[in-house]
Amino acid sequence: MNPEGQKSNNRLLRLLQKFPKSENRRGILPRNILKINDLSGKMPDLFAAKFDFCKSLMIYIIPLALIVLFFSITLGSRKLTEWQGQVLKLISGLMMLSLGFVLLINPALFNNIFVAVGLLAIVLTTAGIMVFIARRLRRSRGKG
Repeated sequence: MNPEGQKSNNRLLRLLQKFPKSENRRGILPRNILKINDLSGKMPDLFAAKFDFCKSLMIYIIPLALIVLFFSITLGSRKLTEWQGQVLKLISGLMMLSLGFVLLINPALFNNIFVAVGLLAIVLTTAGIMVFIARRLRRSRGKG
């Protein structure tokens, strides 16, 4: 391998080593996809390293692209009301707050799928309660 390719490999390896490594092999995403060193301990060639890096990116990019495409096709022609926009902002804000809280407390909790689903359920329940209370307050002010 030429020195230029070796330098590229070293830069790519340093970049890939910055990714978090999972202690739990049954986590949400298989982190062993990011492993690019073979068992012999030799340095992989540049193509294999780039291929493995692209493969790991596809785990994130393809599902998100499909979700965005689905929602833009189905909801693209529909406008949100002001109330729906406020509820959407509430849910996204609560989700960011809860994700930040888990990251501060213990980031390894994201390796458990039940924590991720439970976090979503807690956020949606909290938002539902807040929306219910806000609607009640709006109605009582309107009637009173």
